[in-house]
Amino acid sequence: MKIPDMTPTDIIIQYRQQGYDDDSIIKALQQQNYDSQQIFDAFNQADLKSQAIGGPVQGMTQGFNNKDIQNTEQMIESIIEEKWKEFQQKLSSIDQWKEEFESTIMRLEEDVKHLKDNYDRLHQGVLGKISEYDSNLKDVGSSVKAMDKVFKQILPTLTDNVNKLSRMTNPGFRKPTQRTQ
Repeated sequence: MKIPDMTPTDIIIQYRQQGYDDDSIIKALQQQNYDSQQIFDAFNQADLKSQAIGGPVQGMTQGFNNKDIQNTEQMIESIIEEKWKEFQQKLSSIDQWKEEFESTIMRLEEDVKHLKDNYDRLHQGVLGKISEYDSNLKDVGSSVKAMDKVFKQILPTLTDNVNKLSRMTNPGFRKPTQRTQ
């Protein structure tokens, strides 16, 4: 949007001569991309020109009349409206950023919840496996103890039998003779 460089003083004077009121002139100038400050300055210059045409002394002694006050009020309202629109645009961009930020926070919270749930499931699985391994180790320990008892009972007999076999297979082995009485 290109903003005109000059103030539209002559346009305002021309519109006033055609019988347009100041509100209509302001709206027409805004549609021609003049900003509020340019319009306000142009109205002041147009008022000064019209007073100069009527006579310098008469224009200076009159002071402010109702039309000047009304023009000033309209210009102030126009400036306030323009600034308000700028503020609303900035505010809407802040609202959009806030909504995106809240959305991101909600996604992060969901991700953290999913991670916690996954961690809890993994933790339970690891504890289950450890418990299973512990049970298996107890079973193996019991089996080893049972084997130990069996070996303690069998080993002396087995050792005696092996020794006997060893002596029997030895070439210098003699069969014990029976003694007669």
